[in-house]
Amino acid sequence: MMIARRILGSDYEAHDQQRGLTLIEIVITLAVLAIVAAFVGRPLISLIESRTNVNEMSDQPADVQYSLTRIGDEIRFRSDTFQCSASEVTFTQDGSVDTYQLIGDELVANDDSNVIAKDIQDFQCTEIGSDTGLYRLDIDSNNRTASVRAFRRAKQ
Repeated sequence: MMIARRILGSDYEAHDQQRGLTLIEIVITLAVLAIVAAFVGRPLISLIESRTNVNEMSDQPADVQYSLTRIGDEIRFRSDTFQCSASEVTFTQDGSVDTYQLIGDELVANDDSNVIAKDIQDFQCTEIGSDTGLYRLDIDSNNRTASVRAFRRAKQ
């Protein structure tokens, strides 16, 4: 150690006494990092939130179309007892009941155990004509109405 001091001179001794960082240097570094993170983080969070909103909005029309197709197929192909009312479609077979209805702003299957579409303002099932077996399903969402017609086959 003595040889190193002679070779390096007095600068080595001054460096030897100052080891590590002082508390004030660490605090200033953390403050600068926090300011930089605030400037970078805020736009990043906004970007992530807007991306999530866009994804949810683009999924909603597909959910509405899926719901109409699913309920329409049930009307067409199920051979059990069927009841269509203003805001509910019910199928009954062997004591079990399957229901599609609007609860709040969600279209659910079987008493809110399965949400099939969200942000729905109105859901209607109406029979077109009397005893024709033709039904119309309408779903209103985001100021747009989507509808499908389903012909119920006569029981054999």
